[in-house]
Amino acid sequence: AAEAAVPVKADLLTGLESEQAHLQRLLVQQLESLKMRVQTARRLLPDPARLLLQANSRLDELMARLHLNGPQALKQAKQRLENLQRVLAAHHPEAPLQRGYAMVWRQGQVVGAESTPGPVEIQFATARRAAVLA
Repeated sequence: AAEAAVPVKADLLTGLESEQAHLQRLLVQQLESLKMRVQTARRLLPDPARLLLQANSRLDELMARLHLNGPQALKQAKQRLENLQRVLAAHHPEAPLQRGYAMVWRQGQVVGAESTPGPVEIQFATARRAAVLA
């Protein structure tokens, strides 16, 4: 019976060694595959030092432009803002009142020349007065 057990032990050791060799081959294959993926990623990804150099160069360029053109650009932007404010003020609905015109209101709405007779309010630049259209 002991002799029968010895070959079984030898067979088990052989099987274990075979499995160990197989697992080792799989591990080597996976490591090679991962190594190739890392090399591919290195080729595809940009160089961080080069990116930083480009960003610094762009920053220097923008800073130079700002120092050169900044005050003039700011002055032009202020002038455009002032022009737009004047245009906006000229188109304000109450701007004609400042020039001596009046607005006629009935029940919260401006009425035109074709308005029917009845009570209205006349808005001037500085006051509002009740009136009756005949």
